[in-house]
Amino acid sequence: MNKSRRSLFTILFTLIFLIAAPAIVLYALGYRINQGSSVSVSPTGGVSVRVPQKVKVSLDGKYLEQTPVYRSGIQTGRHTVSLEKNGFQPWGKTLKFTPYVVTEIEDTLLFPNNITTTEFFSKDTETVTDVYSSPRYASFVFTTHSSSEEKSESPSRNLYLYQPQEKRQTLLTDQDLPSAPVENIIWGQTNEQFLVTFAATSQNGKQTFLVTNLSQNTPTIKNVTSFFPYDRATTPITYITLTNNIITLQQGGHMFEINLLNETTSSPIVSNVKILKATPSRIVYLNKEQEALITFPRGDKENSTILSTDLPNNINKLYISPQEKVYVRANSTEIYTMTENSSESPQLSKLDLPARTLKFSQNGAKSIFATENQIAVRYTKDIKNYADRKKGETSVLYQSEDTTIDDIQWLPVSEAHILFRENNSYSVVELDDRGEEGASSFSLLEGEHLIPYVDGRTLTFFVLKNNTLKKGSFPIQREGLFQL
Repeated sequence: MNKSRRSLFTILFTLIFLIAAPAIVLYALGYRINQGSSVSVSPTGGVSVRVPQKVKVSLDGKYLEQTPVYRSGIQTGRHTVSLEKNGFQPWGKTLKFTPYVVTEIEDTLLFPNNITTTEFFSKDTETVTDVYSSPRYASFVFTTHSSSEEKSESPSRNLYLYQPQEKRQTLLTDQDLPSAPVENIIWGQTNEQFLVTFAATSQNGKQTFLVTNLSQNTPTIKNVTSFFPYDRATTPITYITLTNNIITLQQGGHMFEINLLNETTSSPIVSNVKILKATPSRIVYLNKEQEALITFPRGDKENSTILSTDLPNNINKLYISPQEKVYVRANSTEIYTMTENSSESPQLSKLDLPARTLKFSQNGAKSIFATENQIAVRYTKDIKNYADRKKGETSVLYQSEDTTIDDIQWLPVSEAHILFRENNSYSVVELDDRGEEGASSFSLLEGEHLIPYVDGRTLTFFVLKNNTLKKGSFPIQREGLFQL
């Protein structure tokens, strides 16, 4: 090739580069040709769908592929993203796509159209009456009575412990527990112990037992009835909790502690107690004589602090978050909390979100605020993810005008959904309320009680319906992901 020809090729390739380079750079930055009434170049956005399940993803009705999905070059504006899976309820949102931003979809779950259930506890001679789940659903207790004696005034009753991980069922009534109606069950902070109180019978008064070492084949059972300071027939217990082998209770206007290891009961730690709340490290109570909200570190009453004396009327419930932030419920749904970063003395301030029930997430970053006809969430920390949230931000996720909502709890899968009961039927609502449609809700199962349990890649439900305990499950995670 002679010198003049080489020069010609050099000039030609230089011109091609100068023309193509800006187009390549603009394409890499997300710009696309917009062909409308006039041709123009405009910036674009993208979409990333990284959900646990294997689902089909569509954009504006056009199928893309199965998850995980990433697409760039999407024109800005509103687009509908749809997720589908055979046999499952579909999910869809119309989201706003902005220039240079990848719109992310994470934590979304699809739920079956119908969850197939099988009878979990099947004995012709026994009928299931109630279930009680541990704090993190690692185990649960259920009660039964004799089917042949249902109309009897004192049917034979049994108490069972079930641990899903080990798939182990233990009859506790055979181990020194009375065959009497269960009044309540109080779980400890861990899943290793609980208190069970049996109602008074013609033979015995009210009795309370500690059941511990639940991971063993034979749990340890101890009658702790004698440790309570007053006769509960005349002086009822108005608050009780179990923490690290310590029972903290309110009885007769006093706070007591029962050390289950030493088998000792304290003298009154504080008196004039109207309402009490205890955590492993902190005590908060309402002093009815001083009309003050007071707190102190557990085991250090002398280091008491008055949180507030300017109190709302009709306080009836105290809550403490995982960050040990105190919430007060007054009347039926008014929620107050302590002011932060104030130059003046801290005071209780009323929040603009009503709640009859508060449920804190495990890490304390968000809280469920629920009334009889509304489910909302309040964020107590800044959250940086697919749907950024600021501390103090609130979202109303679900409302019902005609029916009552109850049994509200976090679904133990990334705590990105809330489980609730309405008309004896359970549903879930997601926290992702972006888009015009808001948060999506899905129907699950009918029943009086429902316990969720995550077992690797499977979500299992134990549901009590018409005195029958059933079990149903479905996959929530595709192969190739780390197990939840």
